[in-house]
Amino acid sequence: MVDGRPLEAAHYVVATGSRPWAPPIDGLEEAGYLTSSTAMELPRVPESLVVVGANYIGLEFAQLFARLGTKVILLEALERIAPFEEPEISEALAAVLADEGVEVHAGANVMRVKASNGLRLVTARVAAGELEFAADHVLVATGRKPATEGLGLDRAGVEVGSRGEVVIDEHLRTANPRVWAAGDVTGAPQFVYVSGAQGEVVVANAFDDAERTLDYSALPRVTFTSPNGASVGLTDAQAGEQGIDCECRVVPLEYVPRAIVNRDTRGLVKMVAERITGRILGIHVLAPNAGEVILAGVYALQAGMTVEDVARMWCPYLTMSEAVKLAAQSFTTDVRKLSCCAA
Repeated sequence: MVDGRPLEAAHYVVATGSRPWAPPIDGLEEAGYLTSSTAMELPRVPESLVVVGANYIGLEFAQLFARLGTKVILLEALERIAPFEEPEISEALAAVLADEGVEVHAGANVMRVKASNGLRLVTARVAAGELEFAADHVLVATGRKPATEGLGLDRAGVEVGSRGEVVIDEHLRTANPRVWAAGDVTGAPQFVYVSGAQGEVVVANAFDDAERTLDYSALPRVTFTSPNGASVGLTDAQAGEQGIDCECRVVPLEYVPRAIVNRDTRGLVKMVAERITGRILGIHVLAPNAGEVILAGVYALQAGMTVEDVARMWCPYLTMSEAVKLAAQSFTTDVRKLSCCAA
């Protein structure tokens, strides 16, 4: 209903997105907290900030505020920051943040939050025991939840999952054949380019009966820290979970000419490949402009390229993308002994 008038159509698309989600931490609601949205509305830069959650949103905001001069304490419940990336990337990124003054605590179980004398006191159980962290604000970056409350979807016969996501089939159609869904509200990977692609598929399927689907196997992701973290495909652990016999190579940026010229060799590239065939399963990069570099990885996975294919491909010298070729070459060659242009 809009202004008391029902809007009728042949098809409907639910695309209400998602909203920040906070875990049920004792005292959090009463003490008050920031989200990725409200943190950008602060009238001034806080002197201190506790960030709860160290996936991409928490990492980006932790570094942002640290570079603005805020004393940042980063708490992650899992055993390492960037917990869904390769361990080598987590370790290298933790070192970068530490160098920039961010106090990082992984394996931190936040127990309670309270407000006292204008500060927020966050109690967490960490490796050293139970500690209390004081800060001007607490930023909760523990994920987002599909925004489906109050839509009355059940009255339209649209099913909703356990996290509030709209349940869809492979063609993005809901249980109601005239209702479709796209974007974060579906529980799909929460990237704007996924939402855009899903919207296009909905239009094609709704109006042209195209029966189109989406393949997420070569879907890239980028964490916009500095340096960027970017990945596509499977991690080493994910390949193992799928029963794939794989092998990996890690090339630190100290062997990448572009990084040497930049005088910043913080970072690495890791390549995951099927052992028998050499088919590339995943590429993971921590480097300046890794978000640009990872497109080469998308193409490699999309085309089913092997380590040998990438090792032999043309690659412009003195670019960060050369790191991908070097990683492929490292399966059969000691890249420390190569000439200047990875030949």
